[in-house]
Amino acid sequence: MRRREFLAGTVGAAAALGLGRVVRGQTARQPDPAKLARIAIMTYNFNGILKLPNQPPSAARTLDILDVPQMLADTYGVHNVEFQHTHVASTEESYLRTLRARLDQAQSRMTNVNLEFGTSNISAADPADREKAVEMTKAWIDYAPILGTPRVMINQGALTEDSKVWAIPTLKRMVEYGRSKGIKVSVETRLTPGAGARGRGAAPTGVAPGAAAPGAAAAAPPPAVAPTSAADGGAPGTNAAAGPVPMMTEAPTWVLLAELIKNAGAWSNVDIGNVNAQDQGELHAALRTLLPMTVGNIHTRISPAFDLPTALRFIDANLGYQGLFSIEAPAGHDAVRYIYNVILDTI
Repeated sequence: MRRREFLAGTVGAAAALGLGRVVRGQTARQPDPAKLARIAIMTYNFNGILKLPNQPPSAARTLDILDVPQMLADTYGVHNVEFQHTHVASTEESYLRTLRARLDQAQSRMTNVNLEFGTSNISAADPADREKAVEMTKAWIDYAPILGTPRVMINQGALTEDSKVWAIPTLKRMVEYGRSKGIKVSVETRLTPGAGARGRGAAPTGVAPGAAAPGAAAAAPPPAVAPTSAADGGAPGTNAAAGPVPMMTEAPTWVLLAELIKNAGAWSNVDIGNVNAQDQGELHAALRTLLPMTVGNIHTRISPAFDLPTALRFIDANLGYQGLFSIEAPAGHDAVRYIYNVILDTI
């Protein structure tokens, strides 16, 4: 899913909203340790300041990936860290063990690794690309026990009714290999078919247009939209901001994803900001479909289409979700802090 080249634009939007002033002006919090234990933070959020092996050095890149676990522990009290595979500087066993030692030193753990192999994915039309995806995924499944992560997440590529014919058996091979190693293989909701890797797209980000500034959390959340079922307290097919939602002529993207996951024996890693839901009720419908297959990790970010606190309460209270809320907010600390506060105030 080509949806994540919005990093630079997001940072600019954050600056325009004055998010830094809001966060710095907040009163210090003493979060509930039980809530903190359910929060993870993605290394992806700090792409702009990380010293990365695939990026030239710059004055802005001040944070070594080995220092991220301690930074998150010191800044947020969070000890769950979700990694991009491209942020792991080397796959030599000595380096992997060094990274694991730095996690242990911070009393933290790697909760997930997001695998982004570009055109080598389970939906690729070329069997050679699919085979390459299988082999690279197997390699990371082998690395996972060294790093101490119980799960990896693949990028399924352009999943369609046509490509699912070969995507399902390809994913099944990954899942079976993962099962032999005690590692769960998950698949994420993606905004549009045919999209690419995290970091190369243009979808809603950690700061939604018109949303409340990070740091305001429950005091001034983004405007809520009307739920779309009687169970959620609203009329079907309505959005408070946009009016009636057009009837869909094709099955929602998450229905196809659920079919893939069920038939391959995989797990869902829901990205609630990337479900392609047009309103609150549609999001809740997708969550009812996918959360029963959860890997125990949810990518948590905001969207102009729904109210995040409402969604989190529905996930936690109505659906009984007990897993991690992994913060995805690639504008850096200001955007991360906003979602962090929303989680603490609503679960």
